[in-house]
Amino acid sequence: MEAPRWHDARLLQTRALDTPVPPPPPLELPAWESRARTLRLQVLSAAGLWADPAREPRRGPEAEVFERREHPEFGYSVEKVFFESLPGYFVTGNLYRPLSADGPRPGVLHPHGHAAHGRLQHDRLFSPAMRGITFARMGYVAFTYDMAGYGDNLRIPHRWGGPRAWLWGATPLGLQLWNSIRALDFLAALPAVDPERLGCTGESGGGTQTFLLTAVDARVKVSAPVNMVSLHMQGGCVCENAPGLRLDTSNVEITALAAPRPLLLVAATGDWTVNTPRLEYPAVADIYGLYGQEARAHVECVQFEAPHNYNRESREAVYAFFRKWLPVQGQAETGRTPAAGPAGTDRLDEPIPNEDDIPRPDPESDLRVFARRSWPVCPEGDAAVDNVVRWFRLRAEVALEASAAEERGGVERLRSGFLPCLQAVTGLRTVEPGQVEARTEGDVVWLGRLRQKECFAALRMAAGTVGGAGRAPVLLRAADGAAWAIYPFGTGGGAAPWAQAGRAPEVPHFLCYNRSDAVWRAQDILTAAAWLGGRVSLLSAGPECAVAALLARAVAGTAVEALDVELGPEWAAEALAGDDSSEEPWLAAGNYVPGVLRAGGLAGLLALAAPGRVRLRAGGGLGRGALFGVRALYAALGAPEACRVE
Repeated sequence: MEAPRWHDARLLQTRALDTPVPPPPPLELPAWESRARTLRLQVLSAAGLWADPAREPRRGPEAEVFERREHPEFGYSVEKVFFESLPGYFVTGNLYRPLSADGPRPGVLHPHGHAAHGRLQHDRLFSPAMRGITFARMGYVAFTYDMAGYGDNLRIPHRWGGPRAWLWGATPLGLQLWNSIRALDFLAALPAVDPERLGCTGESGGGTQTFLLTAVDARVKVSAPVNMVSLHMQGGCVCENAPGLRLDTSNVEITALAAPRPLLLVAATGDWTVNTPRLEYPAVADIYGLYGQEARAHVECVQFEAPHNYNRESREAVYAFFRKWLPVQGQAETGRTPAAGPAGTDRLDEPIPNEDDIPRPDPESDLRVFARRSWPVCPEGDAAVDNVVRWFRLRAEVALEASAAEERGGVERLRSGFLPCLQAVTGLRTVEPGQVEARTEGDVVWLGRLRQKECFAALRMAAGTVGGAGRAPVLLRAADGAAWAIYPFGTGGGAAPWAQAGRAPEVPHFLCYNRSDAVWRAQDILTAAAWLGGRVSLLSAGPECAVAALLARAVAGTAVEALDVELGPEWAAEALAGDDSSEEPWLAAGNYVPGVLRAGGLAGLLALAAPGRVRLRAGGGLGRGALFGVRALYAALGAPEACRVE
């Protein structure tokens, strides 16, 4: 095939973490709330959690809180804390409280950024400890905790993972977000804390944690992400990026998921938040405005002339915002600026405590959790990483087993639960017939979704054509019997060197911002099916597009009546060994789909087709293990002959 005059922009452009993106388009409130539900699912799915934390039955962790140090002259105490957020993995931090025992008090969570000493950093730009102290002096209960690989939390590196772990949805971002959810559980379960009055604030990478946690956990009532919300830089660390997280979205939209809860955007002139008052804040405020003018007043923005920071000026702006919107019991409500006295008394006539009163936070030896005691027995280094990945995998397997046990209900559960999550991390979209653009050049019809600058080829096949694997990567038989050869993304002429010039998978965090080849191919199959009227009697694919065909059938549902797929040699060795859920075949070129094993892998995709007709060709070796369960599922649904594994 020669290069088409109508080029496929997907092959020529790659988005990266520092690619400028436009503000979200204007929407009406119902459209935004629908979009917000999709985005929350996208964040959770990219984090490998795939469940609403507010709806998941869960108690506070069994934490050890010890070595209390009181500072009566300033009205606060500080304690050491550790707890297991998952088996064998411990979260570490410090708990700051007002000395007065009356309550319940609001609780504030403090994730930190990538400063060298993490939560223990104390200089003119960053001091999580000073934040904890001042919030406690104001009457709040504050918890500062370590990112993985920082402070006391050194049993696991900060940067770990890769394509193999991503197949299960296991990422540093997911671990960090789960730690934040469990830290909020810990804070909410404290007797002196009001679980209905919780807030979160952090800077840089901690700012990312702040708006991600606020986006997915409605318990966060007030939020202040500091120096992170930008339209031209989304976060440069693995703890801020995960496959699928920012497909077709940005930090601005994710931050706006806080609406209509009070939100303060803190920005600086010396980093990527330089434009926040002019660009990002108005975009977020417009979304708040959908909830009415009163809600629009819930979002504010301040900017300081400073480098990347959470300095004293920034902290004082956050203190005032929390005092305004999350007052301590007995303080004034919205619009007033009450303050607590140095011993935590609720007086309305005092300013926010002066940080100059505190010479400096306690020394590191008094803040480090394990300075004077041994670590609990737990994995370290690579073993710790393996332990975390195993936890993500176990959560997936338990959920999948629960679905499989339901037989007919299990298919419905997969479609209603796992399929939307898989779509969220892949960006796969259903396509309506009217959403397809077609251009004919000779014998070739060039297809793509409207306004998406996509371009792939379709050719009419001769009458009587049965299979497409030997002739083209994909064959579709329309409802009227016509057969079409489809050359989806990166196949046929699209695989030529000129076409790959701009697509660079080596870009850091590529899959956070871009779809994989297999996902784009699945999207093109869905587009071609829509162009043929929305229903096809047969979808046939060879090894190059086998995974794409399975994905497309999962999304299309009964709009594809029959599926015929040749898997090719990648699966043969694993199948003969009886391991149908192996990671190896998915790592082969053209097969990669983030999170696919979280959704059951090959067996899960086949189960989503039940009880539709499926023929799977893999050279005779496939059919053991999980796939045997798929055939049993078909039998339970009364269609044992509809699933053929050869």
